[in-house]
Amino acid sequence: MSNGLEFNLRHLHSFFLTVLILSSIGLVATDVYLPSLPFIEVDLSTTEILSQLSLTFYLVSFSLSQLFYGPLSDKIGRRKVAFGGLTLSLFGTLLCIFAPSIYLLILGRLIQGFGLGAGSTLARAIRRDVHSGNDLSHFGSYIIFGTSILFAIAPAIGGYIQHYIGWRFNFLFLLVFTLFGLISVWFWLPETNKNLNPLALKFKFMVHHYFVLLKSPVFMGYSLCSGLAFGGFTAYMTSTPFLFQNIIGLGSIGYGKLGLFIAIGLGAGGIFNKMFVRSLGRDRMLIIGITVMFFSGIVMLISGLFLSLHVLGVMIPMLTYAFGGGITFTNSFAGALDPFARTAGFAGALFGCIQILGGAFGSMSTVLLNEKNQIPLSIILIIIGIITFIAQKIAFFYSADKD
Repeated sequence: MSNGLEFNLRHLHSFFLTVLILSSIGLVATDVYLPSLPFIEVDLSTTEILSQLSLTFYLVSFSLSQLFYGPLSDKIGRRKVAFGGLTLSLFGTLLCIFAPSIYLLILGRLIQGFGLGAGSTLARAIRRDVHSGNDLSHFGSYIIFGTSILFAIAPAIGGYIQHYIGWRFNFLFLLVFTLFGLISVWFWLPETNKNLNPLALKFKFMVHHYFVLLKSPVFMGYSLCSGLAFGGFTAYMTSTPFLFQNIIGLGSIGYGKLGLFIAIGLGAGGIFNKMFVRSLGRDRMLIIGITVMFFSGIVMLISGLFLSLHVLGVMIPMLTYAFGGGITFTNSFAGALDPFARTAGFAGALFGCIQILGGAFGSMSTVLLNEKNQIPLSIILIIIGIITFIAQKIAFFYSADKD
């Protein structure tokens, strides 16, 4: 590790666990309640679109909040901001637990998303504080692997909770998980930002640094790769609760278990990346990941055109998409943040904002399409593959550190 940080083995494990929680808690909050969406529609006497929008609006606040948390962590440190954001999210989660209407549920999700944005922002900045270069991708592979496990377990847990005790207890589960994150930050997270910047929250200072990042083809190219890849996952997450449960007839437990396909894909992608990134370099790995995502969309489209609607016709392509996504996420993150070590808070914040906004657009596109089979989802995945490939080429062309 760099930046003068010293860890013994016990502290290193605790540090990794804390970064993993910060990295994953926003994603767990994204998908743990997915099996409950059709039941929320009925219980709150609302519509399918409004229940889906509870995910979309969560993603919007989750993304935009990161633009604030990054500079704040550059000014006062990573640890304080992580603790404050997770605390704020508790209030939004409580509102979700007791929401009497879909509109208050959406408000609770907005507050929850704004608070949990701190977790993702700070996890990225902390990783950049202590690692650089291909080591950043290597460490990120472990985080992706761990996150994929939690990402998969969450809807499975949510399915059982929905089946036995109802959707509100999914948010109670999130409350407990967030409290565990707060305890981890308090006891196990050292302050990794050793270069606090008192000017970080000045408006002109913020505008200047965000403008530098926005006009950087390297940063924007790699960030778009991650945002587009995440958009494919949120398109899947928004459409399939209704597609599988209302049309195919799966129960909430059966639907929740399908997250294992995503976990296997993400985990395998993370392991594959860890094995080969140091020899092949992040850009070659990124091309591999994007290519896999593109062809998964082709396979899903062929399945939709020539076969009847079936769970495996969606989930096998999504497994391969997740494999490509596991490779794409960690290498696009490393490519985007590596040149911006001195402004890791800003860079991590904008990267996260772009990534989750990509997810919000993926979710919104699915809401507007009102899917009855997997063909619209497959088209979204194909388009994502094409645009992501172009973004990677632009970023690599302007990169000074070509592997």
